[in-house]
Amino acid sequence: DLNLALNITAKVGVTPWVLPESIPDADFFIGLSYTASTRGSGQRLMGFVNVFNAYGRWEFYSGSAEPFPYEERAQSYERLIRQTLERLNHQLSDTPRVHFHYSARFSREDRDAILRAARSVRPRGTYSFVWVNSHHPVRLYDGRPEGDGSLARGSYVLGGPGQVYLSTTGFNPYRTVLG
Repeated sequence: DLNLALNITAKVGVTPWVLPESIPDADFFIGLSYTASTRGSGQRLMGFVNVFNAYGRWEFYSGSAEPFPYEERAQSYERLIRQTLERLNHQLSDTPRVHFHYSARFSREDRDAILRAARSVRPRGTYSFVWVNSHHPVRLYDGRPEGDGSLARGSYVLGGPGQVYLSTTGFNPYRTVLG
């Protein structure tokens, strides 16, 4: 219910919260999604993007109501990302830092299509792909006495090339409840 209320609030133009400082090394976050199949047709409605700036402020929503076969999602991503970055064109530096987020792991084909589109608008940008796996079997712990055994919220561990584990619900000295 809270997530629905937050989404409705943002989509009507009210800013429910923003960060007090910008996130370093981030100009924009672009969340990608698409709808489920439409009545057994095997088609999907391409999705949409929600764009947030470095302060977490929602900028805009953009999408397409054109149905497309799931197998053509990479082409749809490419089209949608190009349109989105062109819309952001006046706010982008020559070397923007943009993070693409999706609820599942990006396939190689999807990443390639998104990068093609992004680089067609800003060739010298830095682009990263983020997905959150809440069912991951890895658990991170902190043995320091000042904590509660969990890795502090906001801490990260490098897992390998292109892989970072981020603690989103660990020890927080400012609050006694998890986020």
